[in-house]
Amino acid sequence: MKKHRVFVEITNLIVPQVGDNIDKGTRLAERISNDLSSETPYHILQFQPFAVAELPPTPMATLEQFSSEAKKVGLRYVYVDSFNHPDESTYCHNCKELLIQRKGSTVKKINLVQDRCPNCGFKTNIFKD
Repeated sequence: MKKHRVFVEITNLIVPQVGDNIDKGTRLAERISNDLSSETPYHILQFQPFAVAELPPTPMATLEQFSSEAKKVGLRYVYVDSFNHPDESTYCHNCKELLIQRKGSTVKKINLVQDRCPNCGFKTNIFKD
C-alpha cells in the first residue's frame, strides 16, 4: 500500500487477557514505524464487553501505556480512541500545537494552514484546503 501511495492507518483493539501484552504492542509500533512510516496514524482502541461479558473493558492505564510505548519508538500520531481522552486529537509533532480537535469520532476544530502547523510551520501528512 505504501508503495502505491495509499494512505494507511492502523488500529489495535486492546482486549484484556487476550491482546494486552505491552511487549507485543511495542513490537507492533516498531514495525509500523520501520516498515511504513513514523507518520502512520496508530489508533489504540478500548475493548468494551458488549457481546463478551466475561471480559472487562480495557483499563485506561493499559491504553495509555500502549500509547506511551508507541510514541517512544517514534510514532508521531498515536491516538487513544476513548471519549474525552487528550490523545484522541492530533497535535503538531514539533511544537505540540493542537491541529485537529476531536470528541469521540466527531471533528470539532481543524487548525492547519494547508498541510502545516499554524504555530511553527511543521509539515504534516494531513492536508486542509
